Amino acid sequence: MQRHAVRHLHVRRNRFSRHIRSGTASIPAGNRLPDIPEQQLFAQVDWSPDLATSIGDVFTLEARRTGRMFADDANSAQAKAYTLLGLAARFEQKTGAWTWRGGFEWAQ
Repeated sequence: MQRHAVRHLHVRRNRFSRHIRSGTASIPAGNRLPDIPEQQLFAQVDWSPDLATSIGDVFTLEARRTGRMFADDANSAQAKAYTLLGLAARFEQKTGAWTWRGGFEWAQ
């Protein structure tokens, strides 16, 4: 029996809710929190083909999209959005009381 799994994350938004003053710094309400991406999306598909079930093989393809984000409280410096792709293969083999696990992951 082939097994498939798909997972994803929700989108979240974070902003300063009120004007903040600290020493000489002033952060207007509505500014985005620094280092928190505007959007994030993660998708993963796991595939375990019938042919490989006896040795516990699972193959994984994943994609992660991270939206642009601000690098400071004033929202004057930005980091660009980016996408990561990943492939993985892992296996599990039982020999008596021992369980052997191994795998390979690649991300770009």
